[in-house]
Amino acid sequence: MSEPSFPGSSRFWATAVFMLALVHAAPLPAQALPGTGMPQTSWQLQVEAHHARVYENVKSFLARWGKLAEAKDSVALSALYSPRASSVAAGSGYPDAFERQAVVDQLWGLEFAGARIQVVITDFETSGELAFVATRITMNPTDYGGPQQTRSGSALFILRSDFYGKWHIRSQVVALTRPETDAQPLPGSPTN
Repeated sequence: MSEPSFPGSSRFWATAVFMLALVHAAPLPAQALPGTGMPQTSWQLQVEAHHARVYENVKSFLARWGKLAEAKDSVALSALYSPRASSVAAGSGYPDAFERQAVVDQLWGLEFAGARIQVVITDFETSGELAFVATRITMNPTDYGGPQQTRSGSALFILRSDFYGKWHIRSQVVALTRPETDAQPLPGSPTN
């Protein structure tokens, strides 16, 4: 039978020194209670800061895109696209476009020229030099262009940052609602 350890015994001091060495030699990672989250490391904070910075850059880029379309500046607007940009105008009947000027011509055919455009980001993700952006677009008529009546829809943009940190649209899909005068009820939907 072993004898108990008392503060004056060598066994007590051996155990105390062992426990002290164990605690100082291997610090335990912080534990989080469910619902309180895990402590963030510096790389996680850097990733979040990068994500927020890219989001703000892309948001201002798309605002500029809308302003250039409203100004009908096809040269500056085409410069926002990469040389091999592609665009699909879903459900519009327009053919797909596969270079800068063809993309701008497609936008003009969709009545973007002169329209007051509001772009709201609904989903955003970034990975390296790419940004994937889902948006809600509203086009309002102006005295100098745009659609006959307000149109809305959605657009998906894939943007790429170049060597200098400038963003360019690599690919886009634009799906606008049809004007009310042209709209036909979907098959199986109730009619008034």
